[in-house]
Amino acid sequence: MTILVSESATHPDWNKFAGELLLEFVKQMQVLYGRQFLVYNVHSLIHLHCDAKNFGSLDNVSAFPFENYMQSLKRMLRAKNAPLQQVIGRVLEKESEESTLTINPSTECKLIEQCGRVSVLCNGIKVSNSRGDNCFRTMNGRVILINDIITRSKKLFVKGHEFESTEDLPDFPCPSSKLDIFAVKNLSKEICTVRLDELITKCVLLPVDAEEHLTYYCFPYSHKMKF
Repeated sequence: MTILVSESATHPDWNKFAGELLLEFVKQMQVLYGRQFLVYNVHSLIHLHCDAKNFGSLDNVSAFPFENYMQSLKRMLRAKNAPLQQVIGRVLEKESEESTLTINPSTECKLIEQCGRVSVLCNGIKVSNSRGDNCFRTMNGRVILINDIITRSKKLFVKGHEFESTEDLPDFPCPSSKLDIFAVKNLSKEICTVRLDELITKCVLLPVDAEEHLTYYCFPYSHKMKF
């Protein structure tokens, strides 16, 4: 799925490889759980690479953004009457809390301050210092955890700590670094400062214990950021 939502979704070799992996996944579903688990949705997985070949990244034909925003709209409602007016009021309140900074002539980022926390919304990707939402990769391959977001001469910077070790995941069907997936550990105690436009990918960390040192598996959570 990482391949099929990436820029490599239409690449012949990567697309074929993704299709082979999904086919093997469906085969193993039957081995592990029995034929009764081979329902329509599971069977459909073996055709996803064809959709990616025709339309590019599966995000191009995904309804997830619409479904996610519907949840946001529902949370804005406080009473049963006048739902449209309530939503409009909440949206206007949120916009009033946002300010816009320009990184370059073609890119605008919204600096958001809520409940004492600062975040930046840029091209639909949220840059935050909140735990669990603050891991990013940089242009030079570093994986960092953001602690703070600062402005200098109307330019945005992030401060944080970087992982000193990045390696390929063990027992992976291909070198995981080719998909921007890494095993990271040894978080540095030193603080580093990085320009916002040096961040290229938002990541999610899954903790694992390896050799008595806390290791994380680092997966790309978003498309590459464009500034």
